[in-house]
Order: sequence, then C-alpha cells, then structure tokens
Amino acid sequence: MAYFEVTVSSAETLVHDDEPEIITVGFCGEFADQTEAHAGCRTWSVGYHGNNGSIYEEDDQYLYTTSYKFGLGNKVGCGVDYEKQVYFFTQDGLVSCMYWCYQHCFSLTNLRTTCLADNKSEIIFRKLYPLISHSGGACNVSVNFGQSDFVWRGAEKLKEPSLRFKMNTSRKELYERPLSRV
Repeated sequence: MAYFEVTVSSAETLVHDDEPEIITVGFCGEFADQTEAHAGCRTWSVGYHGNNGSIYEEDDQYLYTTSYKFGLGNKVGCGVDYEKQVYFFTQDGLVSCMYWCYQHCFSLTNLRTTCLADNKSEIIFRKLYPLISHSGGACNVSVNFGQSDFVWRGAEKLKEPSLRFKMNTSRKELYERPLSRV
C-alpha cells in the first residue's frame, strides 16, 4: 500500500482573488500530461476534486460523486492498495469504504468510517506519482509522505518507508509551498 496526505491552509499573503480555490489530490502515471489540467481530467490520472467532492479518472467528467467537498483546513489522503488493486481517498482521517462491495456505508463509531471513494483501476499497475492540482484563490499545502504521523489510522501499516509514495522532488521543496495556478 502507498499513501500520502495533504493539508490545505490559507495563504500567508493576502491575495485579492474573487475565485475560490480548487484543490485536487490524486496521482498519475509517469507519462501523464497534466498541462493546464486538474488531476483525473487527463489520461493516466486520478483525482479527488475539493470544489465538488467528485472523483475523476482519466476524463473531465466525474466517475463518482461523494458528498465530501474539501478546501482550507482539511487533510485529504490518497492511497493505492496494490493487494486489493484499488485506489482510495480519505478526508480528515475518515476511512473510505469499498463502494463496489458495500452499497451502504457502515457506521462503525470506533473507526469513524465514511464512503469517500474506493475504485479498481488499471492505472495502479503503472509507475505512479502523487499529484496536487490547484486553480483559483491562493492557498498553501503541506504534504506528508510519512515524515510525521498520518491522520488516517489505517496508515499505521505504512511504517515501512518502502511502502510510501516516492517522489523525485525533495520533501523540502514540497513542504508548505504555495501551489502555482493550473
């Protein structure tokens, strides 16, 4: 399993922008062209869009809609479970269900379970890279690849560093830097 979490926070500088921020968290294959596109809107990419709470996979039409939008103040996770051959998303530590197996969410109070999204996809058999897209208003993001504890409890099994997403960019370059516009 591979997993990372993104924390969205307000920008340190005041930017007069009438557009609300749109953040997308997901992943893409190594040859995905993400030029001027949000995660999930192009071939070999998947993205959870904060503005409408929808999951996009390789198309600009949503694949699945959740009732969970996200933005400033939220922690959003993205993971791939290679054993089950699925990808999934979490929000603020809430665990996603496998929606193709369960028609309804379980209300397990101890686990605080909710359905965000969980889907089988051929994309996960490619070399994958974490992906964050942004447009609209200014904001900052912090990315956690396991350098600190994850909010999602299910990530406890990811203590082994080899199970985490790998990046070609140093963590220092990614940590708490403003995103450029799409």
